[in-house]
Amino acid sequence: MRGGQLWQLGQSITRRLSQADKKTVARRCFASEADLKKTVLYDFHVAHGGKMVPFAGWSMPIQYKDSIMESTLNCRENGSLFDVSHMCGLSLKGKDCIPFLEKLVVADVAGLAPGTGCLTVFTNEKGGAIDDSVITKVTNDHIYLVVNAGCRDKDLAHIEAHMKSFTSKGGDVSWHIHDERSLLALQGPLAAPVLQHLTKEDLSKIYFSDFRMLDINGAPCFLTRTGYTGEDGFEISVPSENAVDLAKAILDKSEAHHTCGSRTYMAIGKRRRAEGGFLGAEVILKQIEEGPKIRRVGLFSAGPPARSHSEIQDEKGENIGEVTSGGFSPCLKKNIAMGYVKSGLHKAGTKLKVVVRGKSYDGSITKMPFVPSKLSVGSPTMSSSTFPETCRNLGVDGYQNNDRKGVNTAVMGSVAKKGLQQYLIQLQQHPLRTKVITAGVLSAISDIVAQKLSGIQKLQIKRLLLKVLFGAAYLGPLGHYFHMLLDKIFKGKKDTKTVAKKVVLEQLTISPWNNMIFMIYYGFIIEGESVSVYSLQHLFHKLRVRKMSSLGNSKNVASAITKLNGRRPWIHVKSKIKKEYPTVQYTAWSFWPVVGWVNHQYVPLQFRVILQSVVACFWGIFLNLRARSMALTKAFSPLFSPKRGVVNQCRLLLRVSEP
Repeated sequence: MRGGQLWQLGQSITRRLSQADKKTVARRCFASEADLKKTVLYDFHVAHGGKMVPFAGWSMPIQYKDSIMESTLNCRENGSLFDVSHMCGLSLKGKDCIPFLEKLVVADVAGLAPGTGCLTVFTNEKGGAIDDSVITKVTNDHIYLVVNAGCRDKDLAHIEAHMKSFTSKGGDVSWHIHDERSLLALQGPLAAPVLQHLTKEDLSKIYFSDFRMLDINGAPCFLTRTGYTGEDGFEISVPSENAVDLAKAILDKSEAHHTCGSRTYMAIGKRRRAEGGFLGAEVILKQIEEGPKIRRVGLFSAGPPARSHSEIQDEKGENIGEVTSGGFSPCLKKNIAMGYVKSGLHKAGTKLKVVVRGKSYDGSITKMPFVPSKLSVGSPTMSSSTFPETCRNLGVDGYQNNDRKGVNTAVMGSVAKKGLQQYLIQLQQHPLRTKVITAGVLSAISDIVAQKLSGIQKLQIKRLLLKVLFGAAYLGPLGHYFHMLLDKIFKGKKDTKTVAKKVVLEQLTISPWNNMIFMIYYGFIIEGESVSVYSLQHLFHKLRVRKMSSLGNSKNVASAITKLNGRRPWIHVKSKIKKEYPTVQYTAWSFWPVVGWVNHQYVPLQFRVILQSVVACFWGIFLNLRARSMALTKAFSPLFSPKRGVVNQCRLLLRVSEP
C-alpha cells in the first residue's frame, strides 16, 4: 500500500502514542529523530500543527489540529493536500526502455498510449510480488514511474541489477532518480477547480491516469490524474525548490487540509497474460490457468475493527482466511476490512465470523470499493461515476483471478448509464477492439436505415454483412492508428495552429481516400444493380438485331438475362465514380473540417474514432441514398416502363421466339 490508509494509520499510531509514556514511545520508534529523513515541507507541516511520526524512515505528518475523522470526511466532501514526497519518482529513457520494463512488471506498457499510465506490479522469479507501482508512458522512449517509500531501496536495487544485465546485452536504457523533485497529491471533489487556478492547461481534458508536463504556479511539473483516496485528484511532481510555494498557493485557493495517505491496486495486462515475458510469468500464468486458491474480498464486521492477521471463519467456526488490513470507516460509519478467503467463499453477501482479540464477531463479504470512486474517466460529466477495478490482483499465493466488474448501481442509477460506464471501461482497456466493434455496429445501423429509406422492403442481409465487415475491418483500425499517428506527429498539442494543421492534413490525405473507398464500395453494391439494367438493354438490342430465330427458345434467353444480371463490370463503376467523385468530395469538405476541428480540439484521443464513426454513419446514409437516387432511379425507369420497358419488350420477344 502506498503509505497506508489515513484513518487506519492515524488510529493505530495515535492510540499507541496516547497509551505510552515518553520512554516507551522512544523505544517504539523505528529510528531516532536525527536518523529520520525529512521532506522539504517538514517545516511547513510543523508550522501548521502537524503531528510528525516515523514512517518508512521519514518524519511524516499523521494528523493536524482536526481529528482523523474530520480530515478523512473533508477529503471526501471537499479536498485534501497530501505530502507524498517520501515516495520515489524515477524516469527510464532509451529506445529499449519499454521492453526492459516489461521484463520486470506485468503491465502492457507497450499498449499504453503516450501520456497515459496504469497501476502495475514488480514480480520476482518465483511469481511473487515485490512491490506495486504507478507507471506512465510519457513517450515511446521515456517512462515515468513512482515506487513506494518503504520499498525504495529494494525496488531500486532490483531495477538496477536487471538494467545492468539488460544493457550488457546491448539494450538501450538508462535511468534518472528524481531526488530533486517533491511529490504532492491534491485529492477530493474540489481538486480540479482549485488546481485550475494555478495552470493555463485545461484540466477538464485530462482524464484518469493521464500524464502531462506543464507549468503549475510558474514551476515545471509532472501532473498525473490519479485518485488513490477513491476521490478524483492529481499527483504533482514539482521541483523541490518550488514545493512549499506550490503547497501555499493551493491552500490559498482552497480550504483543503493537508495530510498523508494512499491506496493502490495491481494489474496484469491482457497482452502480458497471453505472452508472458515478465519475471515469474510461468508461475503466475499457471495459477491463472488453474484458478486461484484464495480470493481477495472486502468485509463488513461488528464489534471492534478487525486488524491485520485477524482470523476469518465460516459460520461453523472453521478457518477460511485472514484479514490483511481493516479499521473504522468515517464515511460509512461502520467497520470495514480487506482480506483473503478460500475460493468459493468469496461471493458478496456470504456470512462469516471475524476473530478480534480471541472473540468472534459477525461479518459479511461485500463488494469493493466500499465507497464509490469519483474519478474523471472520459468526460467531465463522468466525474461522479465509478471507475471500477478492471484488473486482476496479485496476493500472497501469487495471481488472484479476482475480476471486479462491479459498477455501483446506486451511483449509476440506470441501465443506460451502466451500459455507458461499461463501454468506457472497455474503451480504456481494449481501445482498438472497442473501436472496431463500434465502427461495425454503426455501419450496420447506417446500412439498415439507408435500405429502409431507399424503399427496400426486405432487408438485404448479404449487403448488410458486407457493410459491417467494411466498417469493422477498415474504418475502426484506420481511425485508431491515424489519430495516434497525428498525436505522435504533433506531440499531442491542442493549440489553434496545431489543430488547424491536423485538420488540413486530415482533409488532404485521409478524407479523399475514405470517400474514394466509400464510392468504390457503393459502386459495387448499389451501382452494380444498375449495371444489370444496362446489360439487359444491351441484350434487348441483340434480340432485335439478330432476330429471335438465332437465339433459340425462351430458356436460352432467360439464361442469358440471368448471366448478364449478375455482371457488375468495373468500367461502369469507374465511370460513375469519375463523374460523381468531385461533387462528393466538395460536399465532404463543406462539413468534415468542422467535425475534424471539434474532434482534435475538444475530444480526447480515445473518443475521436467514436465521434468520426457516428458522423460517418450519417455520411454513409447520404452516399447510399445519393447512389440510389442518381443511378438506380434513372436506370430502373426503362426497366419497368409498361410500354417500352426492357423487361416488357424482352417478354414480347420471347413470346414470338417460342416454337
